[in-house]
Amino acid sequence: MVMTTKTTPKKTPQKAAAQKTVRRKNARNLTQRPRMLIIFNPTAGQRKQHLLTQTVQCILKYKWDVTLKPTHKAGDAIELARWAVEDDKYQIVCAAGGDGTINEVVTGLLHSKGHHVPLGIIPLGTANVLANELGYGKTPKEWAQSLTRNKSHVVHVGEVQQTNSKKEARAFICMAGIGFDAAVVASVSSPLKKKIGKGAYIWRSLQLMVGLNQTEYDVKIDGKDQGKATAVVACNGRFYGGRFVLAPKAKITEGSLYFAVFDGKGLGAIIRLMVGLGMNRAHKLKGMRLIKGTKLEVTNGRGEPIQADGDNAANLPATFTMAKGTVTVIKP
Repeated sequence: MVMTTKTTPKKTPQKAAAQKTVRRKNARNLTQRPRMLIIFNPTAGQRKQHLLTQTVQCILKYKWDVTLKPTHKAGDAIELARWAVEDDKYQIVCAAGGDGTINEVVTGLLHSKGHHVPLGIIPLGTANVLANELGYGKTPKEWAQSLTRNKSHVVHVGEVQQTNSKKEARAFICMAGIGFDAAVVASVSSPLKKKIGKGAYIWRSLQLMVGLNQTEYDVKIDGKDQGKATAVVACNGRFYGGRFVLAPKAKITEGSLYFAVFDGKGLGAIIRLMVGLGMNRAHKLKGMRLIKGTKLEVTNGRGEPIQADGDNAANLPATFTMAKGTVTVIKP
């Protein structure tokens, strides 16, 4: 029998130094507190900013380190979310504000390269549709508890791509639409929204009803012609504009969209639609169809606005689809 002995290769100084660095990093990771980045819109729900302060105080009590980053203009939250992923030191990236701020953070996370950082939310906006979808509580203590428990959903995200545009597709996590609602969203100024909140949308809706001018859109869903429509909403979840149910079967965890296609014309049809939403019966209205699918194409209406999660996002013509990626969202 021939006996063999296994020799261990000698460590080079470079390899020994690298291993020492890894050991130090692992030891630091075991001892340091988890970190949360909160991207907040100082103008969203200004009267609710004290709730952000209270939430941060609660999070600190749960032994988390918190970094606050304010936004100053449209698009800032997208870049801050991307930076957070690249920085690779935060366990959660949290959006504090309304659905528009959340939308930008989602867009930034979705289009970032690298590891997947979960999204948390502190609902300080006007409608807080995503918070309603996820079942978030109403108090800073409840928000802090949800954010630090580390329970999560994998959520599918929709996106809007403007036709013949080199701009990056705009994500939406709850809904995106064209027609009267998009016209109202596009017409609401930031100062008015800051001053009267939800009342700004009601006020502008009433103003736009005077001299109403509706476009009839050419609509295709999954390649099939759906005829003309005066309004379409791509629903990734049940709720619209707060807790108004528009697509009862839509789920943000499912990976498909429900398209609410409305062909009603005139002021009477708009009023019926608004009343139907208020009664959570819009999906049962005459002239309303709910069609499950993955792709909506609107080929006319050039230049007309598109709203995504309650913010003015793009212009027609455009295509609405499911995004290729997903986002992990902290749930209560």
